[in-house]
Amino acid sequence: MISSKSQEQEVLNKIVDLLDSLEKDSYVRTAFEGCCLDAQINIDNDFSLSYYDRYVTATKLICELKTKINYLELSLKSAHNIIDEKERLLNHALAQLNINEDEQICYGKNFMEEMHDKLTEFCEWADSVTHLL
Repeated sequence: MISSKSQEQEVLNKIVDLLDSLEKDSYVRTAFEGCCLDAQINIDNDFSLSYYDRYVTATKLICELKTKINYLELSLKSAHNIIDEKERLLNHALAQLNINEDEQICYGKNFMEEMHDKLTEFCEWADSVTHLL
């Protein structure tokens, strides 16, 4: 049996009257809060709105968002771990560069000392050879 808009409006008016006859904090009136407005909008606009559908949709959305939040939290934790590892590797590399710099400075000093010694030897040899000329 298909009901007309006027029949549905009549039923809605009876429901509103019944709900209005209850105390404001009654269980039934509280449960129907906002439903009569949805029903009126449905009648006026040929909609099918309901608080239950909104609740189900919102619950699904909340579950999806919680899943996305969990995924993003794991991704963020992973990103932090990667950054920490890269920072550790960078600090290690910088420490190695500092060690290598120190080693290079030491090597350079040794090389300069060796060259100084060889140059000194050459100069002494050159002096000795010039006496022969």
